[in-house]
Amino acid sequence: SRFRSRSPVSRSRNVSDRPIPFTGGKRVVVLQIPYEISWQELKDMFRKDVGDVTYVDLLKTPDGKSL
Repeated sequence: SRFRSRSPVSRSRNVSDRPIPFTGGKRVVVLQIPYEISWQELKDMFRKDVGDVTYVDLLKTPDGKSL
């Protein structure tokens, strides 16, 4: 349709159906994450190197690999 999303990944391909909370602060998208990393590891890494992290949503495939 004329108004369809131009996003390279359609919403229907998202593994998670949870809404991503957004309170108007900063948002960061991280690409090319190793398959085996967990959301906890990613959050800890950002806390150590960048600062406070409020929320991490790491999308995974059904076989457990991060997207």
